[in-house]
Amino acid sequence: MVAPATYASAGYPSIRNPFGLEAYADVFGAADAVLELLLLAVVVFSGAALLARLRTADGVRREQLKWFAYAAALILISFLVSDLAKVIPALSTVNDPFAVFAVTALPVAVGIAILRHRLYDIDLIINKTIVYILLTAVLGGVYTGAVAFFQRLFVATTGQSSDIAIVATLFVLATVFTPIKNTLQENVDRRVRPKRDHGGRSAIDDLVSLAELHARGVLTDEEFAAKKKRVLGI
Repeated sequence: MVAPATYASAGYPSIRNPFGLEAYADVFGAADAVLELLLLAVVVFSGAALLARLRTADGVRREQLKWFAYAAALILISFLVSDLAKVIPALSTVNDPFAVFAVTALPVAVGIAILRHRLYDIDLIINKTIVYILLTAVLGGVYTGAVAFFQRLFVATTGQSSDIAIVATLFVLATVFTPIKNTLQENVDRRVRPKRDHGGRSAIDDLVSLAELHARGVLTDEEFAAKKKRVLGI
């Protein structure tokens, strides 16, 4: 905010930052160079750590991580292109579009890993989201209906409204909360439920085990494909 600079990136190269501290231009320039190198180092080490995990992963986890690795590689390349653009002006025309593409690739990679390879056990998240959205809607309807009912009851019996209607409504909500939640959970579980066996293993754990058996030759290609479909429920 106080760095001395122009608004050239916004198309106004002749306008300088009115809050810029021109006397400290050299300090800001040196700090900017150091921070840029540190940021590049962080990106490089983060990418290296991701690649290291990718090399040791197998099965479904490898499929999940490879999308992150692809996005991380694009971000690293975008940093390199940005630095080279300072030396090679011709790269300036592709610098910004490529940076936008690289940054956009990260959420796209997350989406693919979630939807295609069940990253983050997304079934469980969807399950709980649906349950609590429905629970909120049902309890909201019960609250509105109960308040209206008890208010009319008090008006009919005493001739005036009463705050006791709200207390009675809260008592009703406290009574029906658990039964309604359990009913909704059971119905949602029939449609959206992470597959787990009696040992608490998730579908991803089962797929990883199958992939290891397949890699060791214990399972044939046909057996592996059949068991994978059974685990995924397809």
